[in-house]
Order: sequence, then structure tokens, then C-alpha cells
Amino acid sequence: MALSPMPAILIEPQPHEDAARQIEDKPVVTRQVFDDLLPELRARAFLVTGIEDANVAADIRTTLAELPRGETWENVKASLIDQLGAWLADDDGISAAARAQLLMRTHGFQAYQAAQHQIMERQAGVFEYWQYLSLDDEKVRPAHRALHEVIAPANDPFWRDHSPPWQWGCRCRKVPLLPEEVDDIRRQEANAAPFRRKVLEGPRLKLARQGRLDLGPTQGVDIRSDQARGKDNPFTFDPGTLRIPAAQLRDRYDAETWSEFEGAAKRNRLPDGRNVWTWLNNPGPN
Repeated sequence: MALSPMPAILIEPQPHEDAARQIEDKPVVTRQVFDDLLPELRARAFLVTGIEDANVAADIRTTLAELPRGETWENVKASLIDQLGAWLADDDGISAAARAQLLMRTHGFQAYQAAQHQIMERQAGVFEYWQYLSLDDEKVRPAHRALHEVIAPANDPFWRDHSPPWQWGCRCRKVPLLPEEVDDIRRQEANAAPFRRKVLEGPRLKLARQGRLDLGPTQGVDIRSDQARGKDNPFTFDPGTLRIPAAQLRDRYDAETWSEFEGAAKRNRLPDGRNVWTWLNNPGPN
């Protein structure tokens, strides 16, 4: 199974306690509990496919948290391979080494991006714009490549579906920009066709919110998220929802879907005895 190169932020030790806590605060859940969560809430939980022992999964979670604390990529990977090897067979085509790297990439990158998002939110009154950056290499998907260097207001709904990592394996990131920096970019691109400009605004921004990036009169790229495409069990990462009570997501769903979710959340329990609804609305030690 070929995996994409890792961003430097994950390979090189860069201690980040907030990111470590993002991982440690995820409660271990079973597959059933995970599948019953709303897509926006799955990034809050910790699941290792093939491992139902909560204690083993919790140990794996603890090992992963050492990555943002400064442990090297290779050391964390070696520890995870040892922990996974006794539980996972290769009959699903994925080795313990590949599974270890997938866990590190998913939870490690989510944690860094979630921690960075919190900082950027606090600074949005000064850094009023965010810019999307991909690795811009041969492994970047077309939608992610099309978004490279795109700029939108920090408080715009566009970021709800496009804050990295917004699809499985996404290696992109976003960075803050000052209004003065964005004004400079506007001046530099004043003579460029609107569809070539980095700053999304007006009809082009409205279209991007709907999941399509305008690249010309007869050209466009589908940038809809997995959830917007209607995929089953979609990957969703909205860092703005990671800390809010689940009930505040109600307006995004129809009454029937919400009722089914709330019922399952009140029935399903975590290893510490709390039901899922209690955890989502009162997150704390687990």
C-alpha cells in the first residue's frame, strides 16, 4: 500500500502540547459507536479498526500523543508496529507498518491542524484572511491542487468544508494573512482574469462555498467534501466543531437524522461508563 509523503511538521520533532492533548482527549470507541456518530464528530473519537480491547487502543493513543510532544516519526512508528502486530493480521492487505503510518498521519495531522486552528481563530481579528496551501506535488489530488494558494476571509463558511485535512490523506494546511498582505496580492493580480486571482470574493467565493472552484469560462473543479457528495460514512474534519456541544450541530440536519443520532448517542456507552451524548456535551477526562 503506497502512502503519500508526510508534511515536515509530522516528520521532524516539533513539541506541541496542545496537539498532544488533542489526541489524548479522544475517547476510545468501538466501531458501532464510531459509525453512529455524525460525520463532524468522528474526528473527536479514537478508533483502531480490528482492535476491540479498549485498554490496548488507549495505549496506542498514548503512543501517538508522543509524536507532537517531540518523539521522532520513526520511533513512534516502531512502537506502534509492536503494539499493532499482535492484533492485526495481514489478511486485509494492510500491514502493521502501513496501519501505524495511517494512524500517525490521520491523528497526528488532525491534532496539529486543530491546535493551529484554535490559535488562528483567536487571532482572526488581526489576521483576517486564511490561505490554503497544498504540497503541490504529483500526489496532490486535483481539487486540493486547484485550491493551492487560494485565500478567503477567516470567518467565511468556505472553511467549514475545506480546513485541512478535509479528506482522507490530505496533507494540505492553511496559514493566516494580514489584510495588508491580501491587499498587496490584490494589487499584484489587478490585471489578471478574475478566475486566476488567489483571493476568493464575490460570485467566485459564493460558488466555492457551494463546492465548485471557478477556473475559467468553461472550466471548473469539483471541490465538494465527501459529505457534500453524499458518500457513505464520509470523512469530515471541521476544526470549528471540535469543541462545541453536539446539540449546536442540530441546524445542519433534518429532524429525522438528528433524532436517530441523538437516540444512538444516548444508548451507546464509552469504556468509562458515560453514554456518548454525555461525553459530547460535557467532554472531560476519559
